[in-house]
Amino acid sequence: MTRKATIQDVADYLSVSKSAVSHALSGRRRISPELSRRVQAAIDELGYKPNFAAKVLKSHSTGLIGVVVNELENPHTVALVNELSRELGRSGYSLTLCLAESKEPEAGRKLIGRISNGMVDGIINMLPQLPVEEAQEAADGTPVLTYRRHKLSPVVLDYEYGVTRALDYLFELGHRRIGIISISQLCYGMPDPRVIAYRKYMTSNGLFDPELIFPGAGDMASGKEGAEVLLSLSEPPSAILAGNDLTASGVLLRAHELQLRLPEELSVIGFDNSSLAAATYPTLSSVDMCVPEVAVHTARVLLSMIGGKSGEVPPIEIKPELVVRNSCARPQLERKGNR
Repeated sequence: MTRKATIQDVADYLSVSKSAVSHALSGRRRISPELSRRVQAAIDELGYKPNFAAKVLKSHSTGLIGVVVNELENPHTVALVNELSRELGRSGYSLTLCLAESKEPEAGRKLIGRISNGMVDGIINMLPQLPVEEAQEAADGTPVLTYRRHKLSPVVLDYEYGVTRALDYLFELGHRRIGIISISQLCYGMPDPRVIAYRKYMTSNGLFDPELIFPGAGDMASGKEGAEVLLSLSEPPSAILAGNDLTASGVLLRAHELQLRLPEELSVIGFDNSSLAAATYPTLSSVDMCVPEVAVHTARVLLSMIGGKSGEVPPIEIKPELVVRNSCARPQLERKGNR
């Protein structure tokens, strides 16, 4: 078996001290650009790879951030992880993605406990079933930020503003019978704020009907099932507001299966404004959840916690705006048959 090259081998190859090579690798002391270039060339030539465990022992840092998630099906989750990786990368950190085995709180606690033994420098808890306090207890001293629920520096998303923009748009088109598919189980144990805003809006206009609310799970199957139920009502909706784009794609799919003309016979609006919104047919109007801004704030808060300066980053409020595409139209006076 070929012996692995060591940092001493690199130093001997260049006829310099071991500490000079170490400084070139760590960047903690100033060295000449020429020596830095020679060290890198020697590393490439000899195939030297720094020992990760030794580096951690010296620096007391892994340079890793653990992101704990339930799923990677939702394009919003993927987009958020990508933005977090980009933002934390600017500070020299890399993400390690941890997928919980189930949606039970115990699975999340166990996973956070497993990676908080020196494996990562900080943790982002994106599990809706795991409250702030339980995540902190499981982390046992490792800085952990519970996504959007950090008490000192939260991200406040004004769902009422976003829902109102969507419903105003549908009202302007002439829709009055509007359904909604919620994603309550993704709302951290609280009622879906989209439904709260929807109920308030429709009630104020004298149009609220509890039959038009379908409890979904935030996935494509919920969109299909919700569309099936809502479109089977004796007086079906002419438009549906979905809790996220993945759910909205299920609505569109079921509408296509029912051979509805879209958007003439059914208008659909999603939430997230994810990459999926531009890939559906018709392209999906969606409420933009401002993922880049959320990721920047989340990264800043976690970095402040790692640096022992928790609470220095002020909270932010985001007002989601509707992005209009091709999935909405004026309602038809009559729909062909009761679907």
